[in-house]
Amino acid sequence: MNSDRRLIDEIIFLSGLTSSVATIDPLLDAVRSITANHSEDNTLKLSDTEHRTLAGVRAKLCEYLIGGDALRHFTRESLQHTLDEQFGTAEPGHLSLLGQAKAQLTMILVVIGAIFVVSSVTLFAFRTPYWWLLSASTTVVSVLVSSCWFFVVGFSTFTPALRRAFAWICAAVVMLGCCAALWMLFTIIPSVHDIPVLHYGLPYISFGVAFIVAYMGVRAFAQAQQVESPLTSLWIVVPISAAVCTAVMLLPHVSTIEDRYLDTTMVGVALISYYGYVIALLVNRVRHTLTRGYARAIGLFGAGYGLSATVGLAAAAVLLFTGTGFGAKLMILGMFYATGGMLVFFSGYLFRLSSVGQLEGPAVQQKQ
Repeated sequence: MNSDRRLIDEIIFLSGLTSSVATIDPLLDAVRSITANHSEDNTLKLSDTEHRTLAGVRAKLCEYLIGGDALRHFTRESLQHTLDEQFGTAEPGHLSLLGQAKAQLTMILVVIGAIFVVSSVTLFAFRTPYWWLLSASTTVVSVLVSSCWFFVVGFSTFTPALRRAFAWICAAVVMLGCCAALWMLFTIIPSVHDIPVLHYGLPYISFGVAFIVAYMGVRAFAQAQQVESPLTSLWIVVPISAAVCTAVMLLPHVSTIEDRYLDTTMVGVALISYYGYVIALLVNRVRHTLTRGYARAIGLFGAGYGLSATVGLAAAAVLLFTGTGFGAKLMILGMFYATGGMLVFFSGYLFRLSSVGQLEGPAVQQKQ
């Protein structure tokens, strides 16, 4: 590869590893002014002055990633190793960073597919009641746990603050999978129906707790990015959530034989809806401080929880005005099978790509 072309490609790659638009974007103005005067092919030839300028930008990007980035932390050796992997100068036979990420995605999708097929065939063969619900539950758990793998793989280059944030997020995602399994089990086991407080209340309270844990992760992420927002204050968010739950319990609703247990269910739905929207709003604030790759990843995570909150509100309305369990089933199916689970999974994959600089950082090249 042309050495001048390689220098610009390294700058583009290094800018993709960074997390802060505000810090890095001004540094790249010199790169834009230079690339605007050259073609994008391998015949690129820089003047000595241009080469020195770009080399200086590359050095500053390296220094920023080694000691200044809010989310990432490299040593000089680990950053050089990352560059070697990206540009094919690592050990022979070693997959590129993008190749590694794609191989992991392929492996995980194959495992998830195998889990779905094996669980479906096994449960159907044994004539298990509601076998399709159990199979779907098992698959959802595997999807959510797999998304944690993508987060964890990049931990080695994350700052301690970001590791704590993703520890919360991973715990929340695993809890969501467990809650989905719990709900399915409570639905199909007849003996649980004789304990209404378990059948109607515990699964939804568990979902609500999982959403609170997810909020703590996003809050830690926002604090790592030094985002100032009332949504990061527990003194504001927690009292409002208590007020929302109280208001929901006081709302008039139809009378059913399970009326005394419906309040417990509604508290869980209220927690899901409230914290889902808080997460989505806080993520929107965080997105504007990040480079495009990270912004897309965290944005998809927030979208999953925002859609979950919307479906939760629809379920709450059905429960209040009809007194049937249809709303609860709609909430679970819509929230975790169609929206939340898959969005969180692909959010994890985008974070994986961002952690190795395979999604866009700040725009470097400028059109002529």
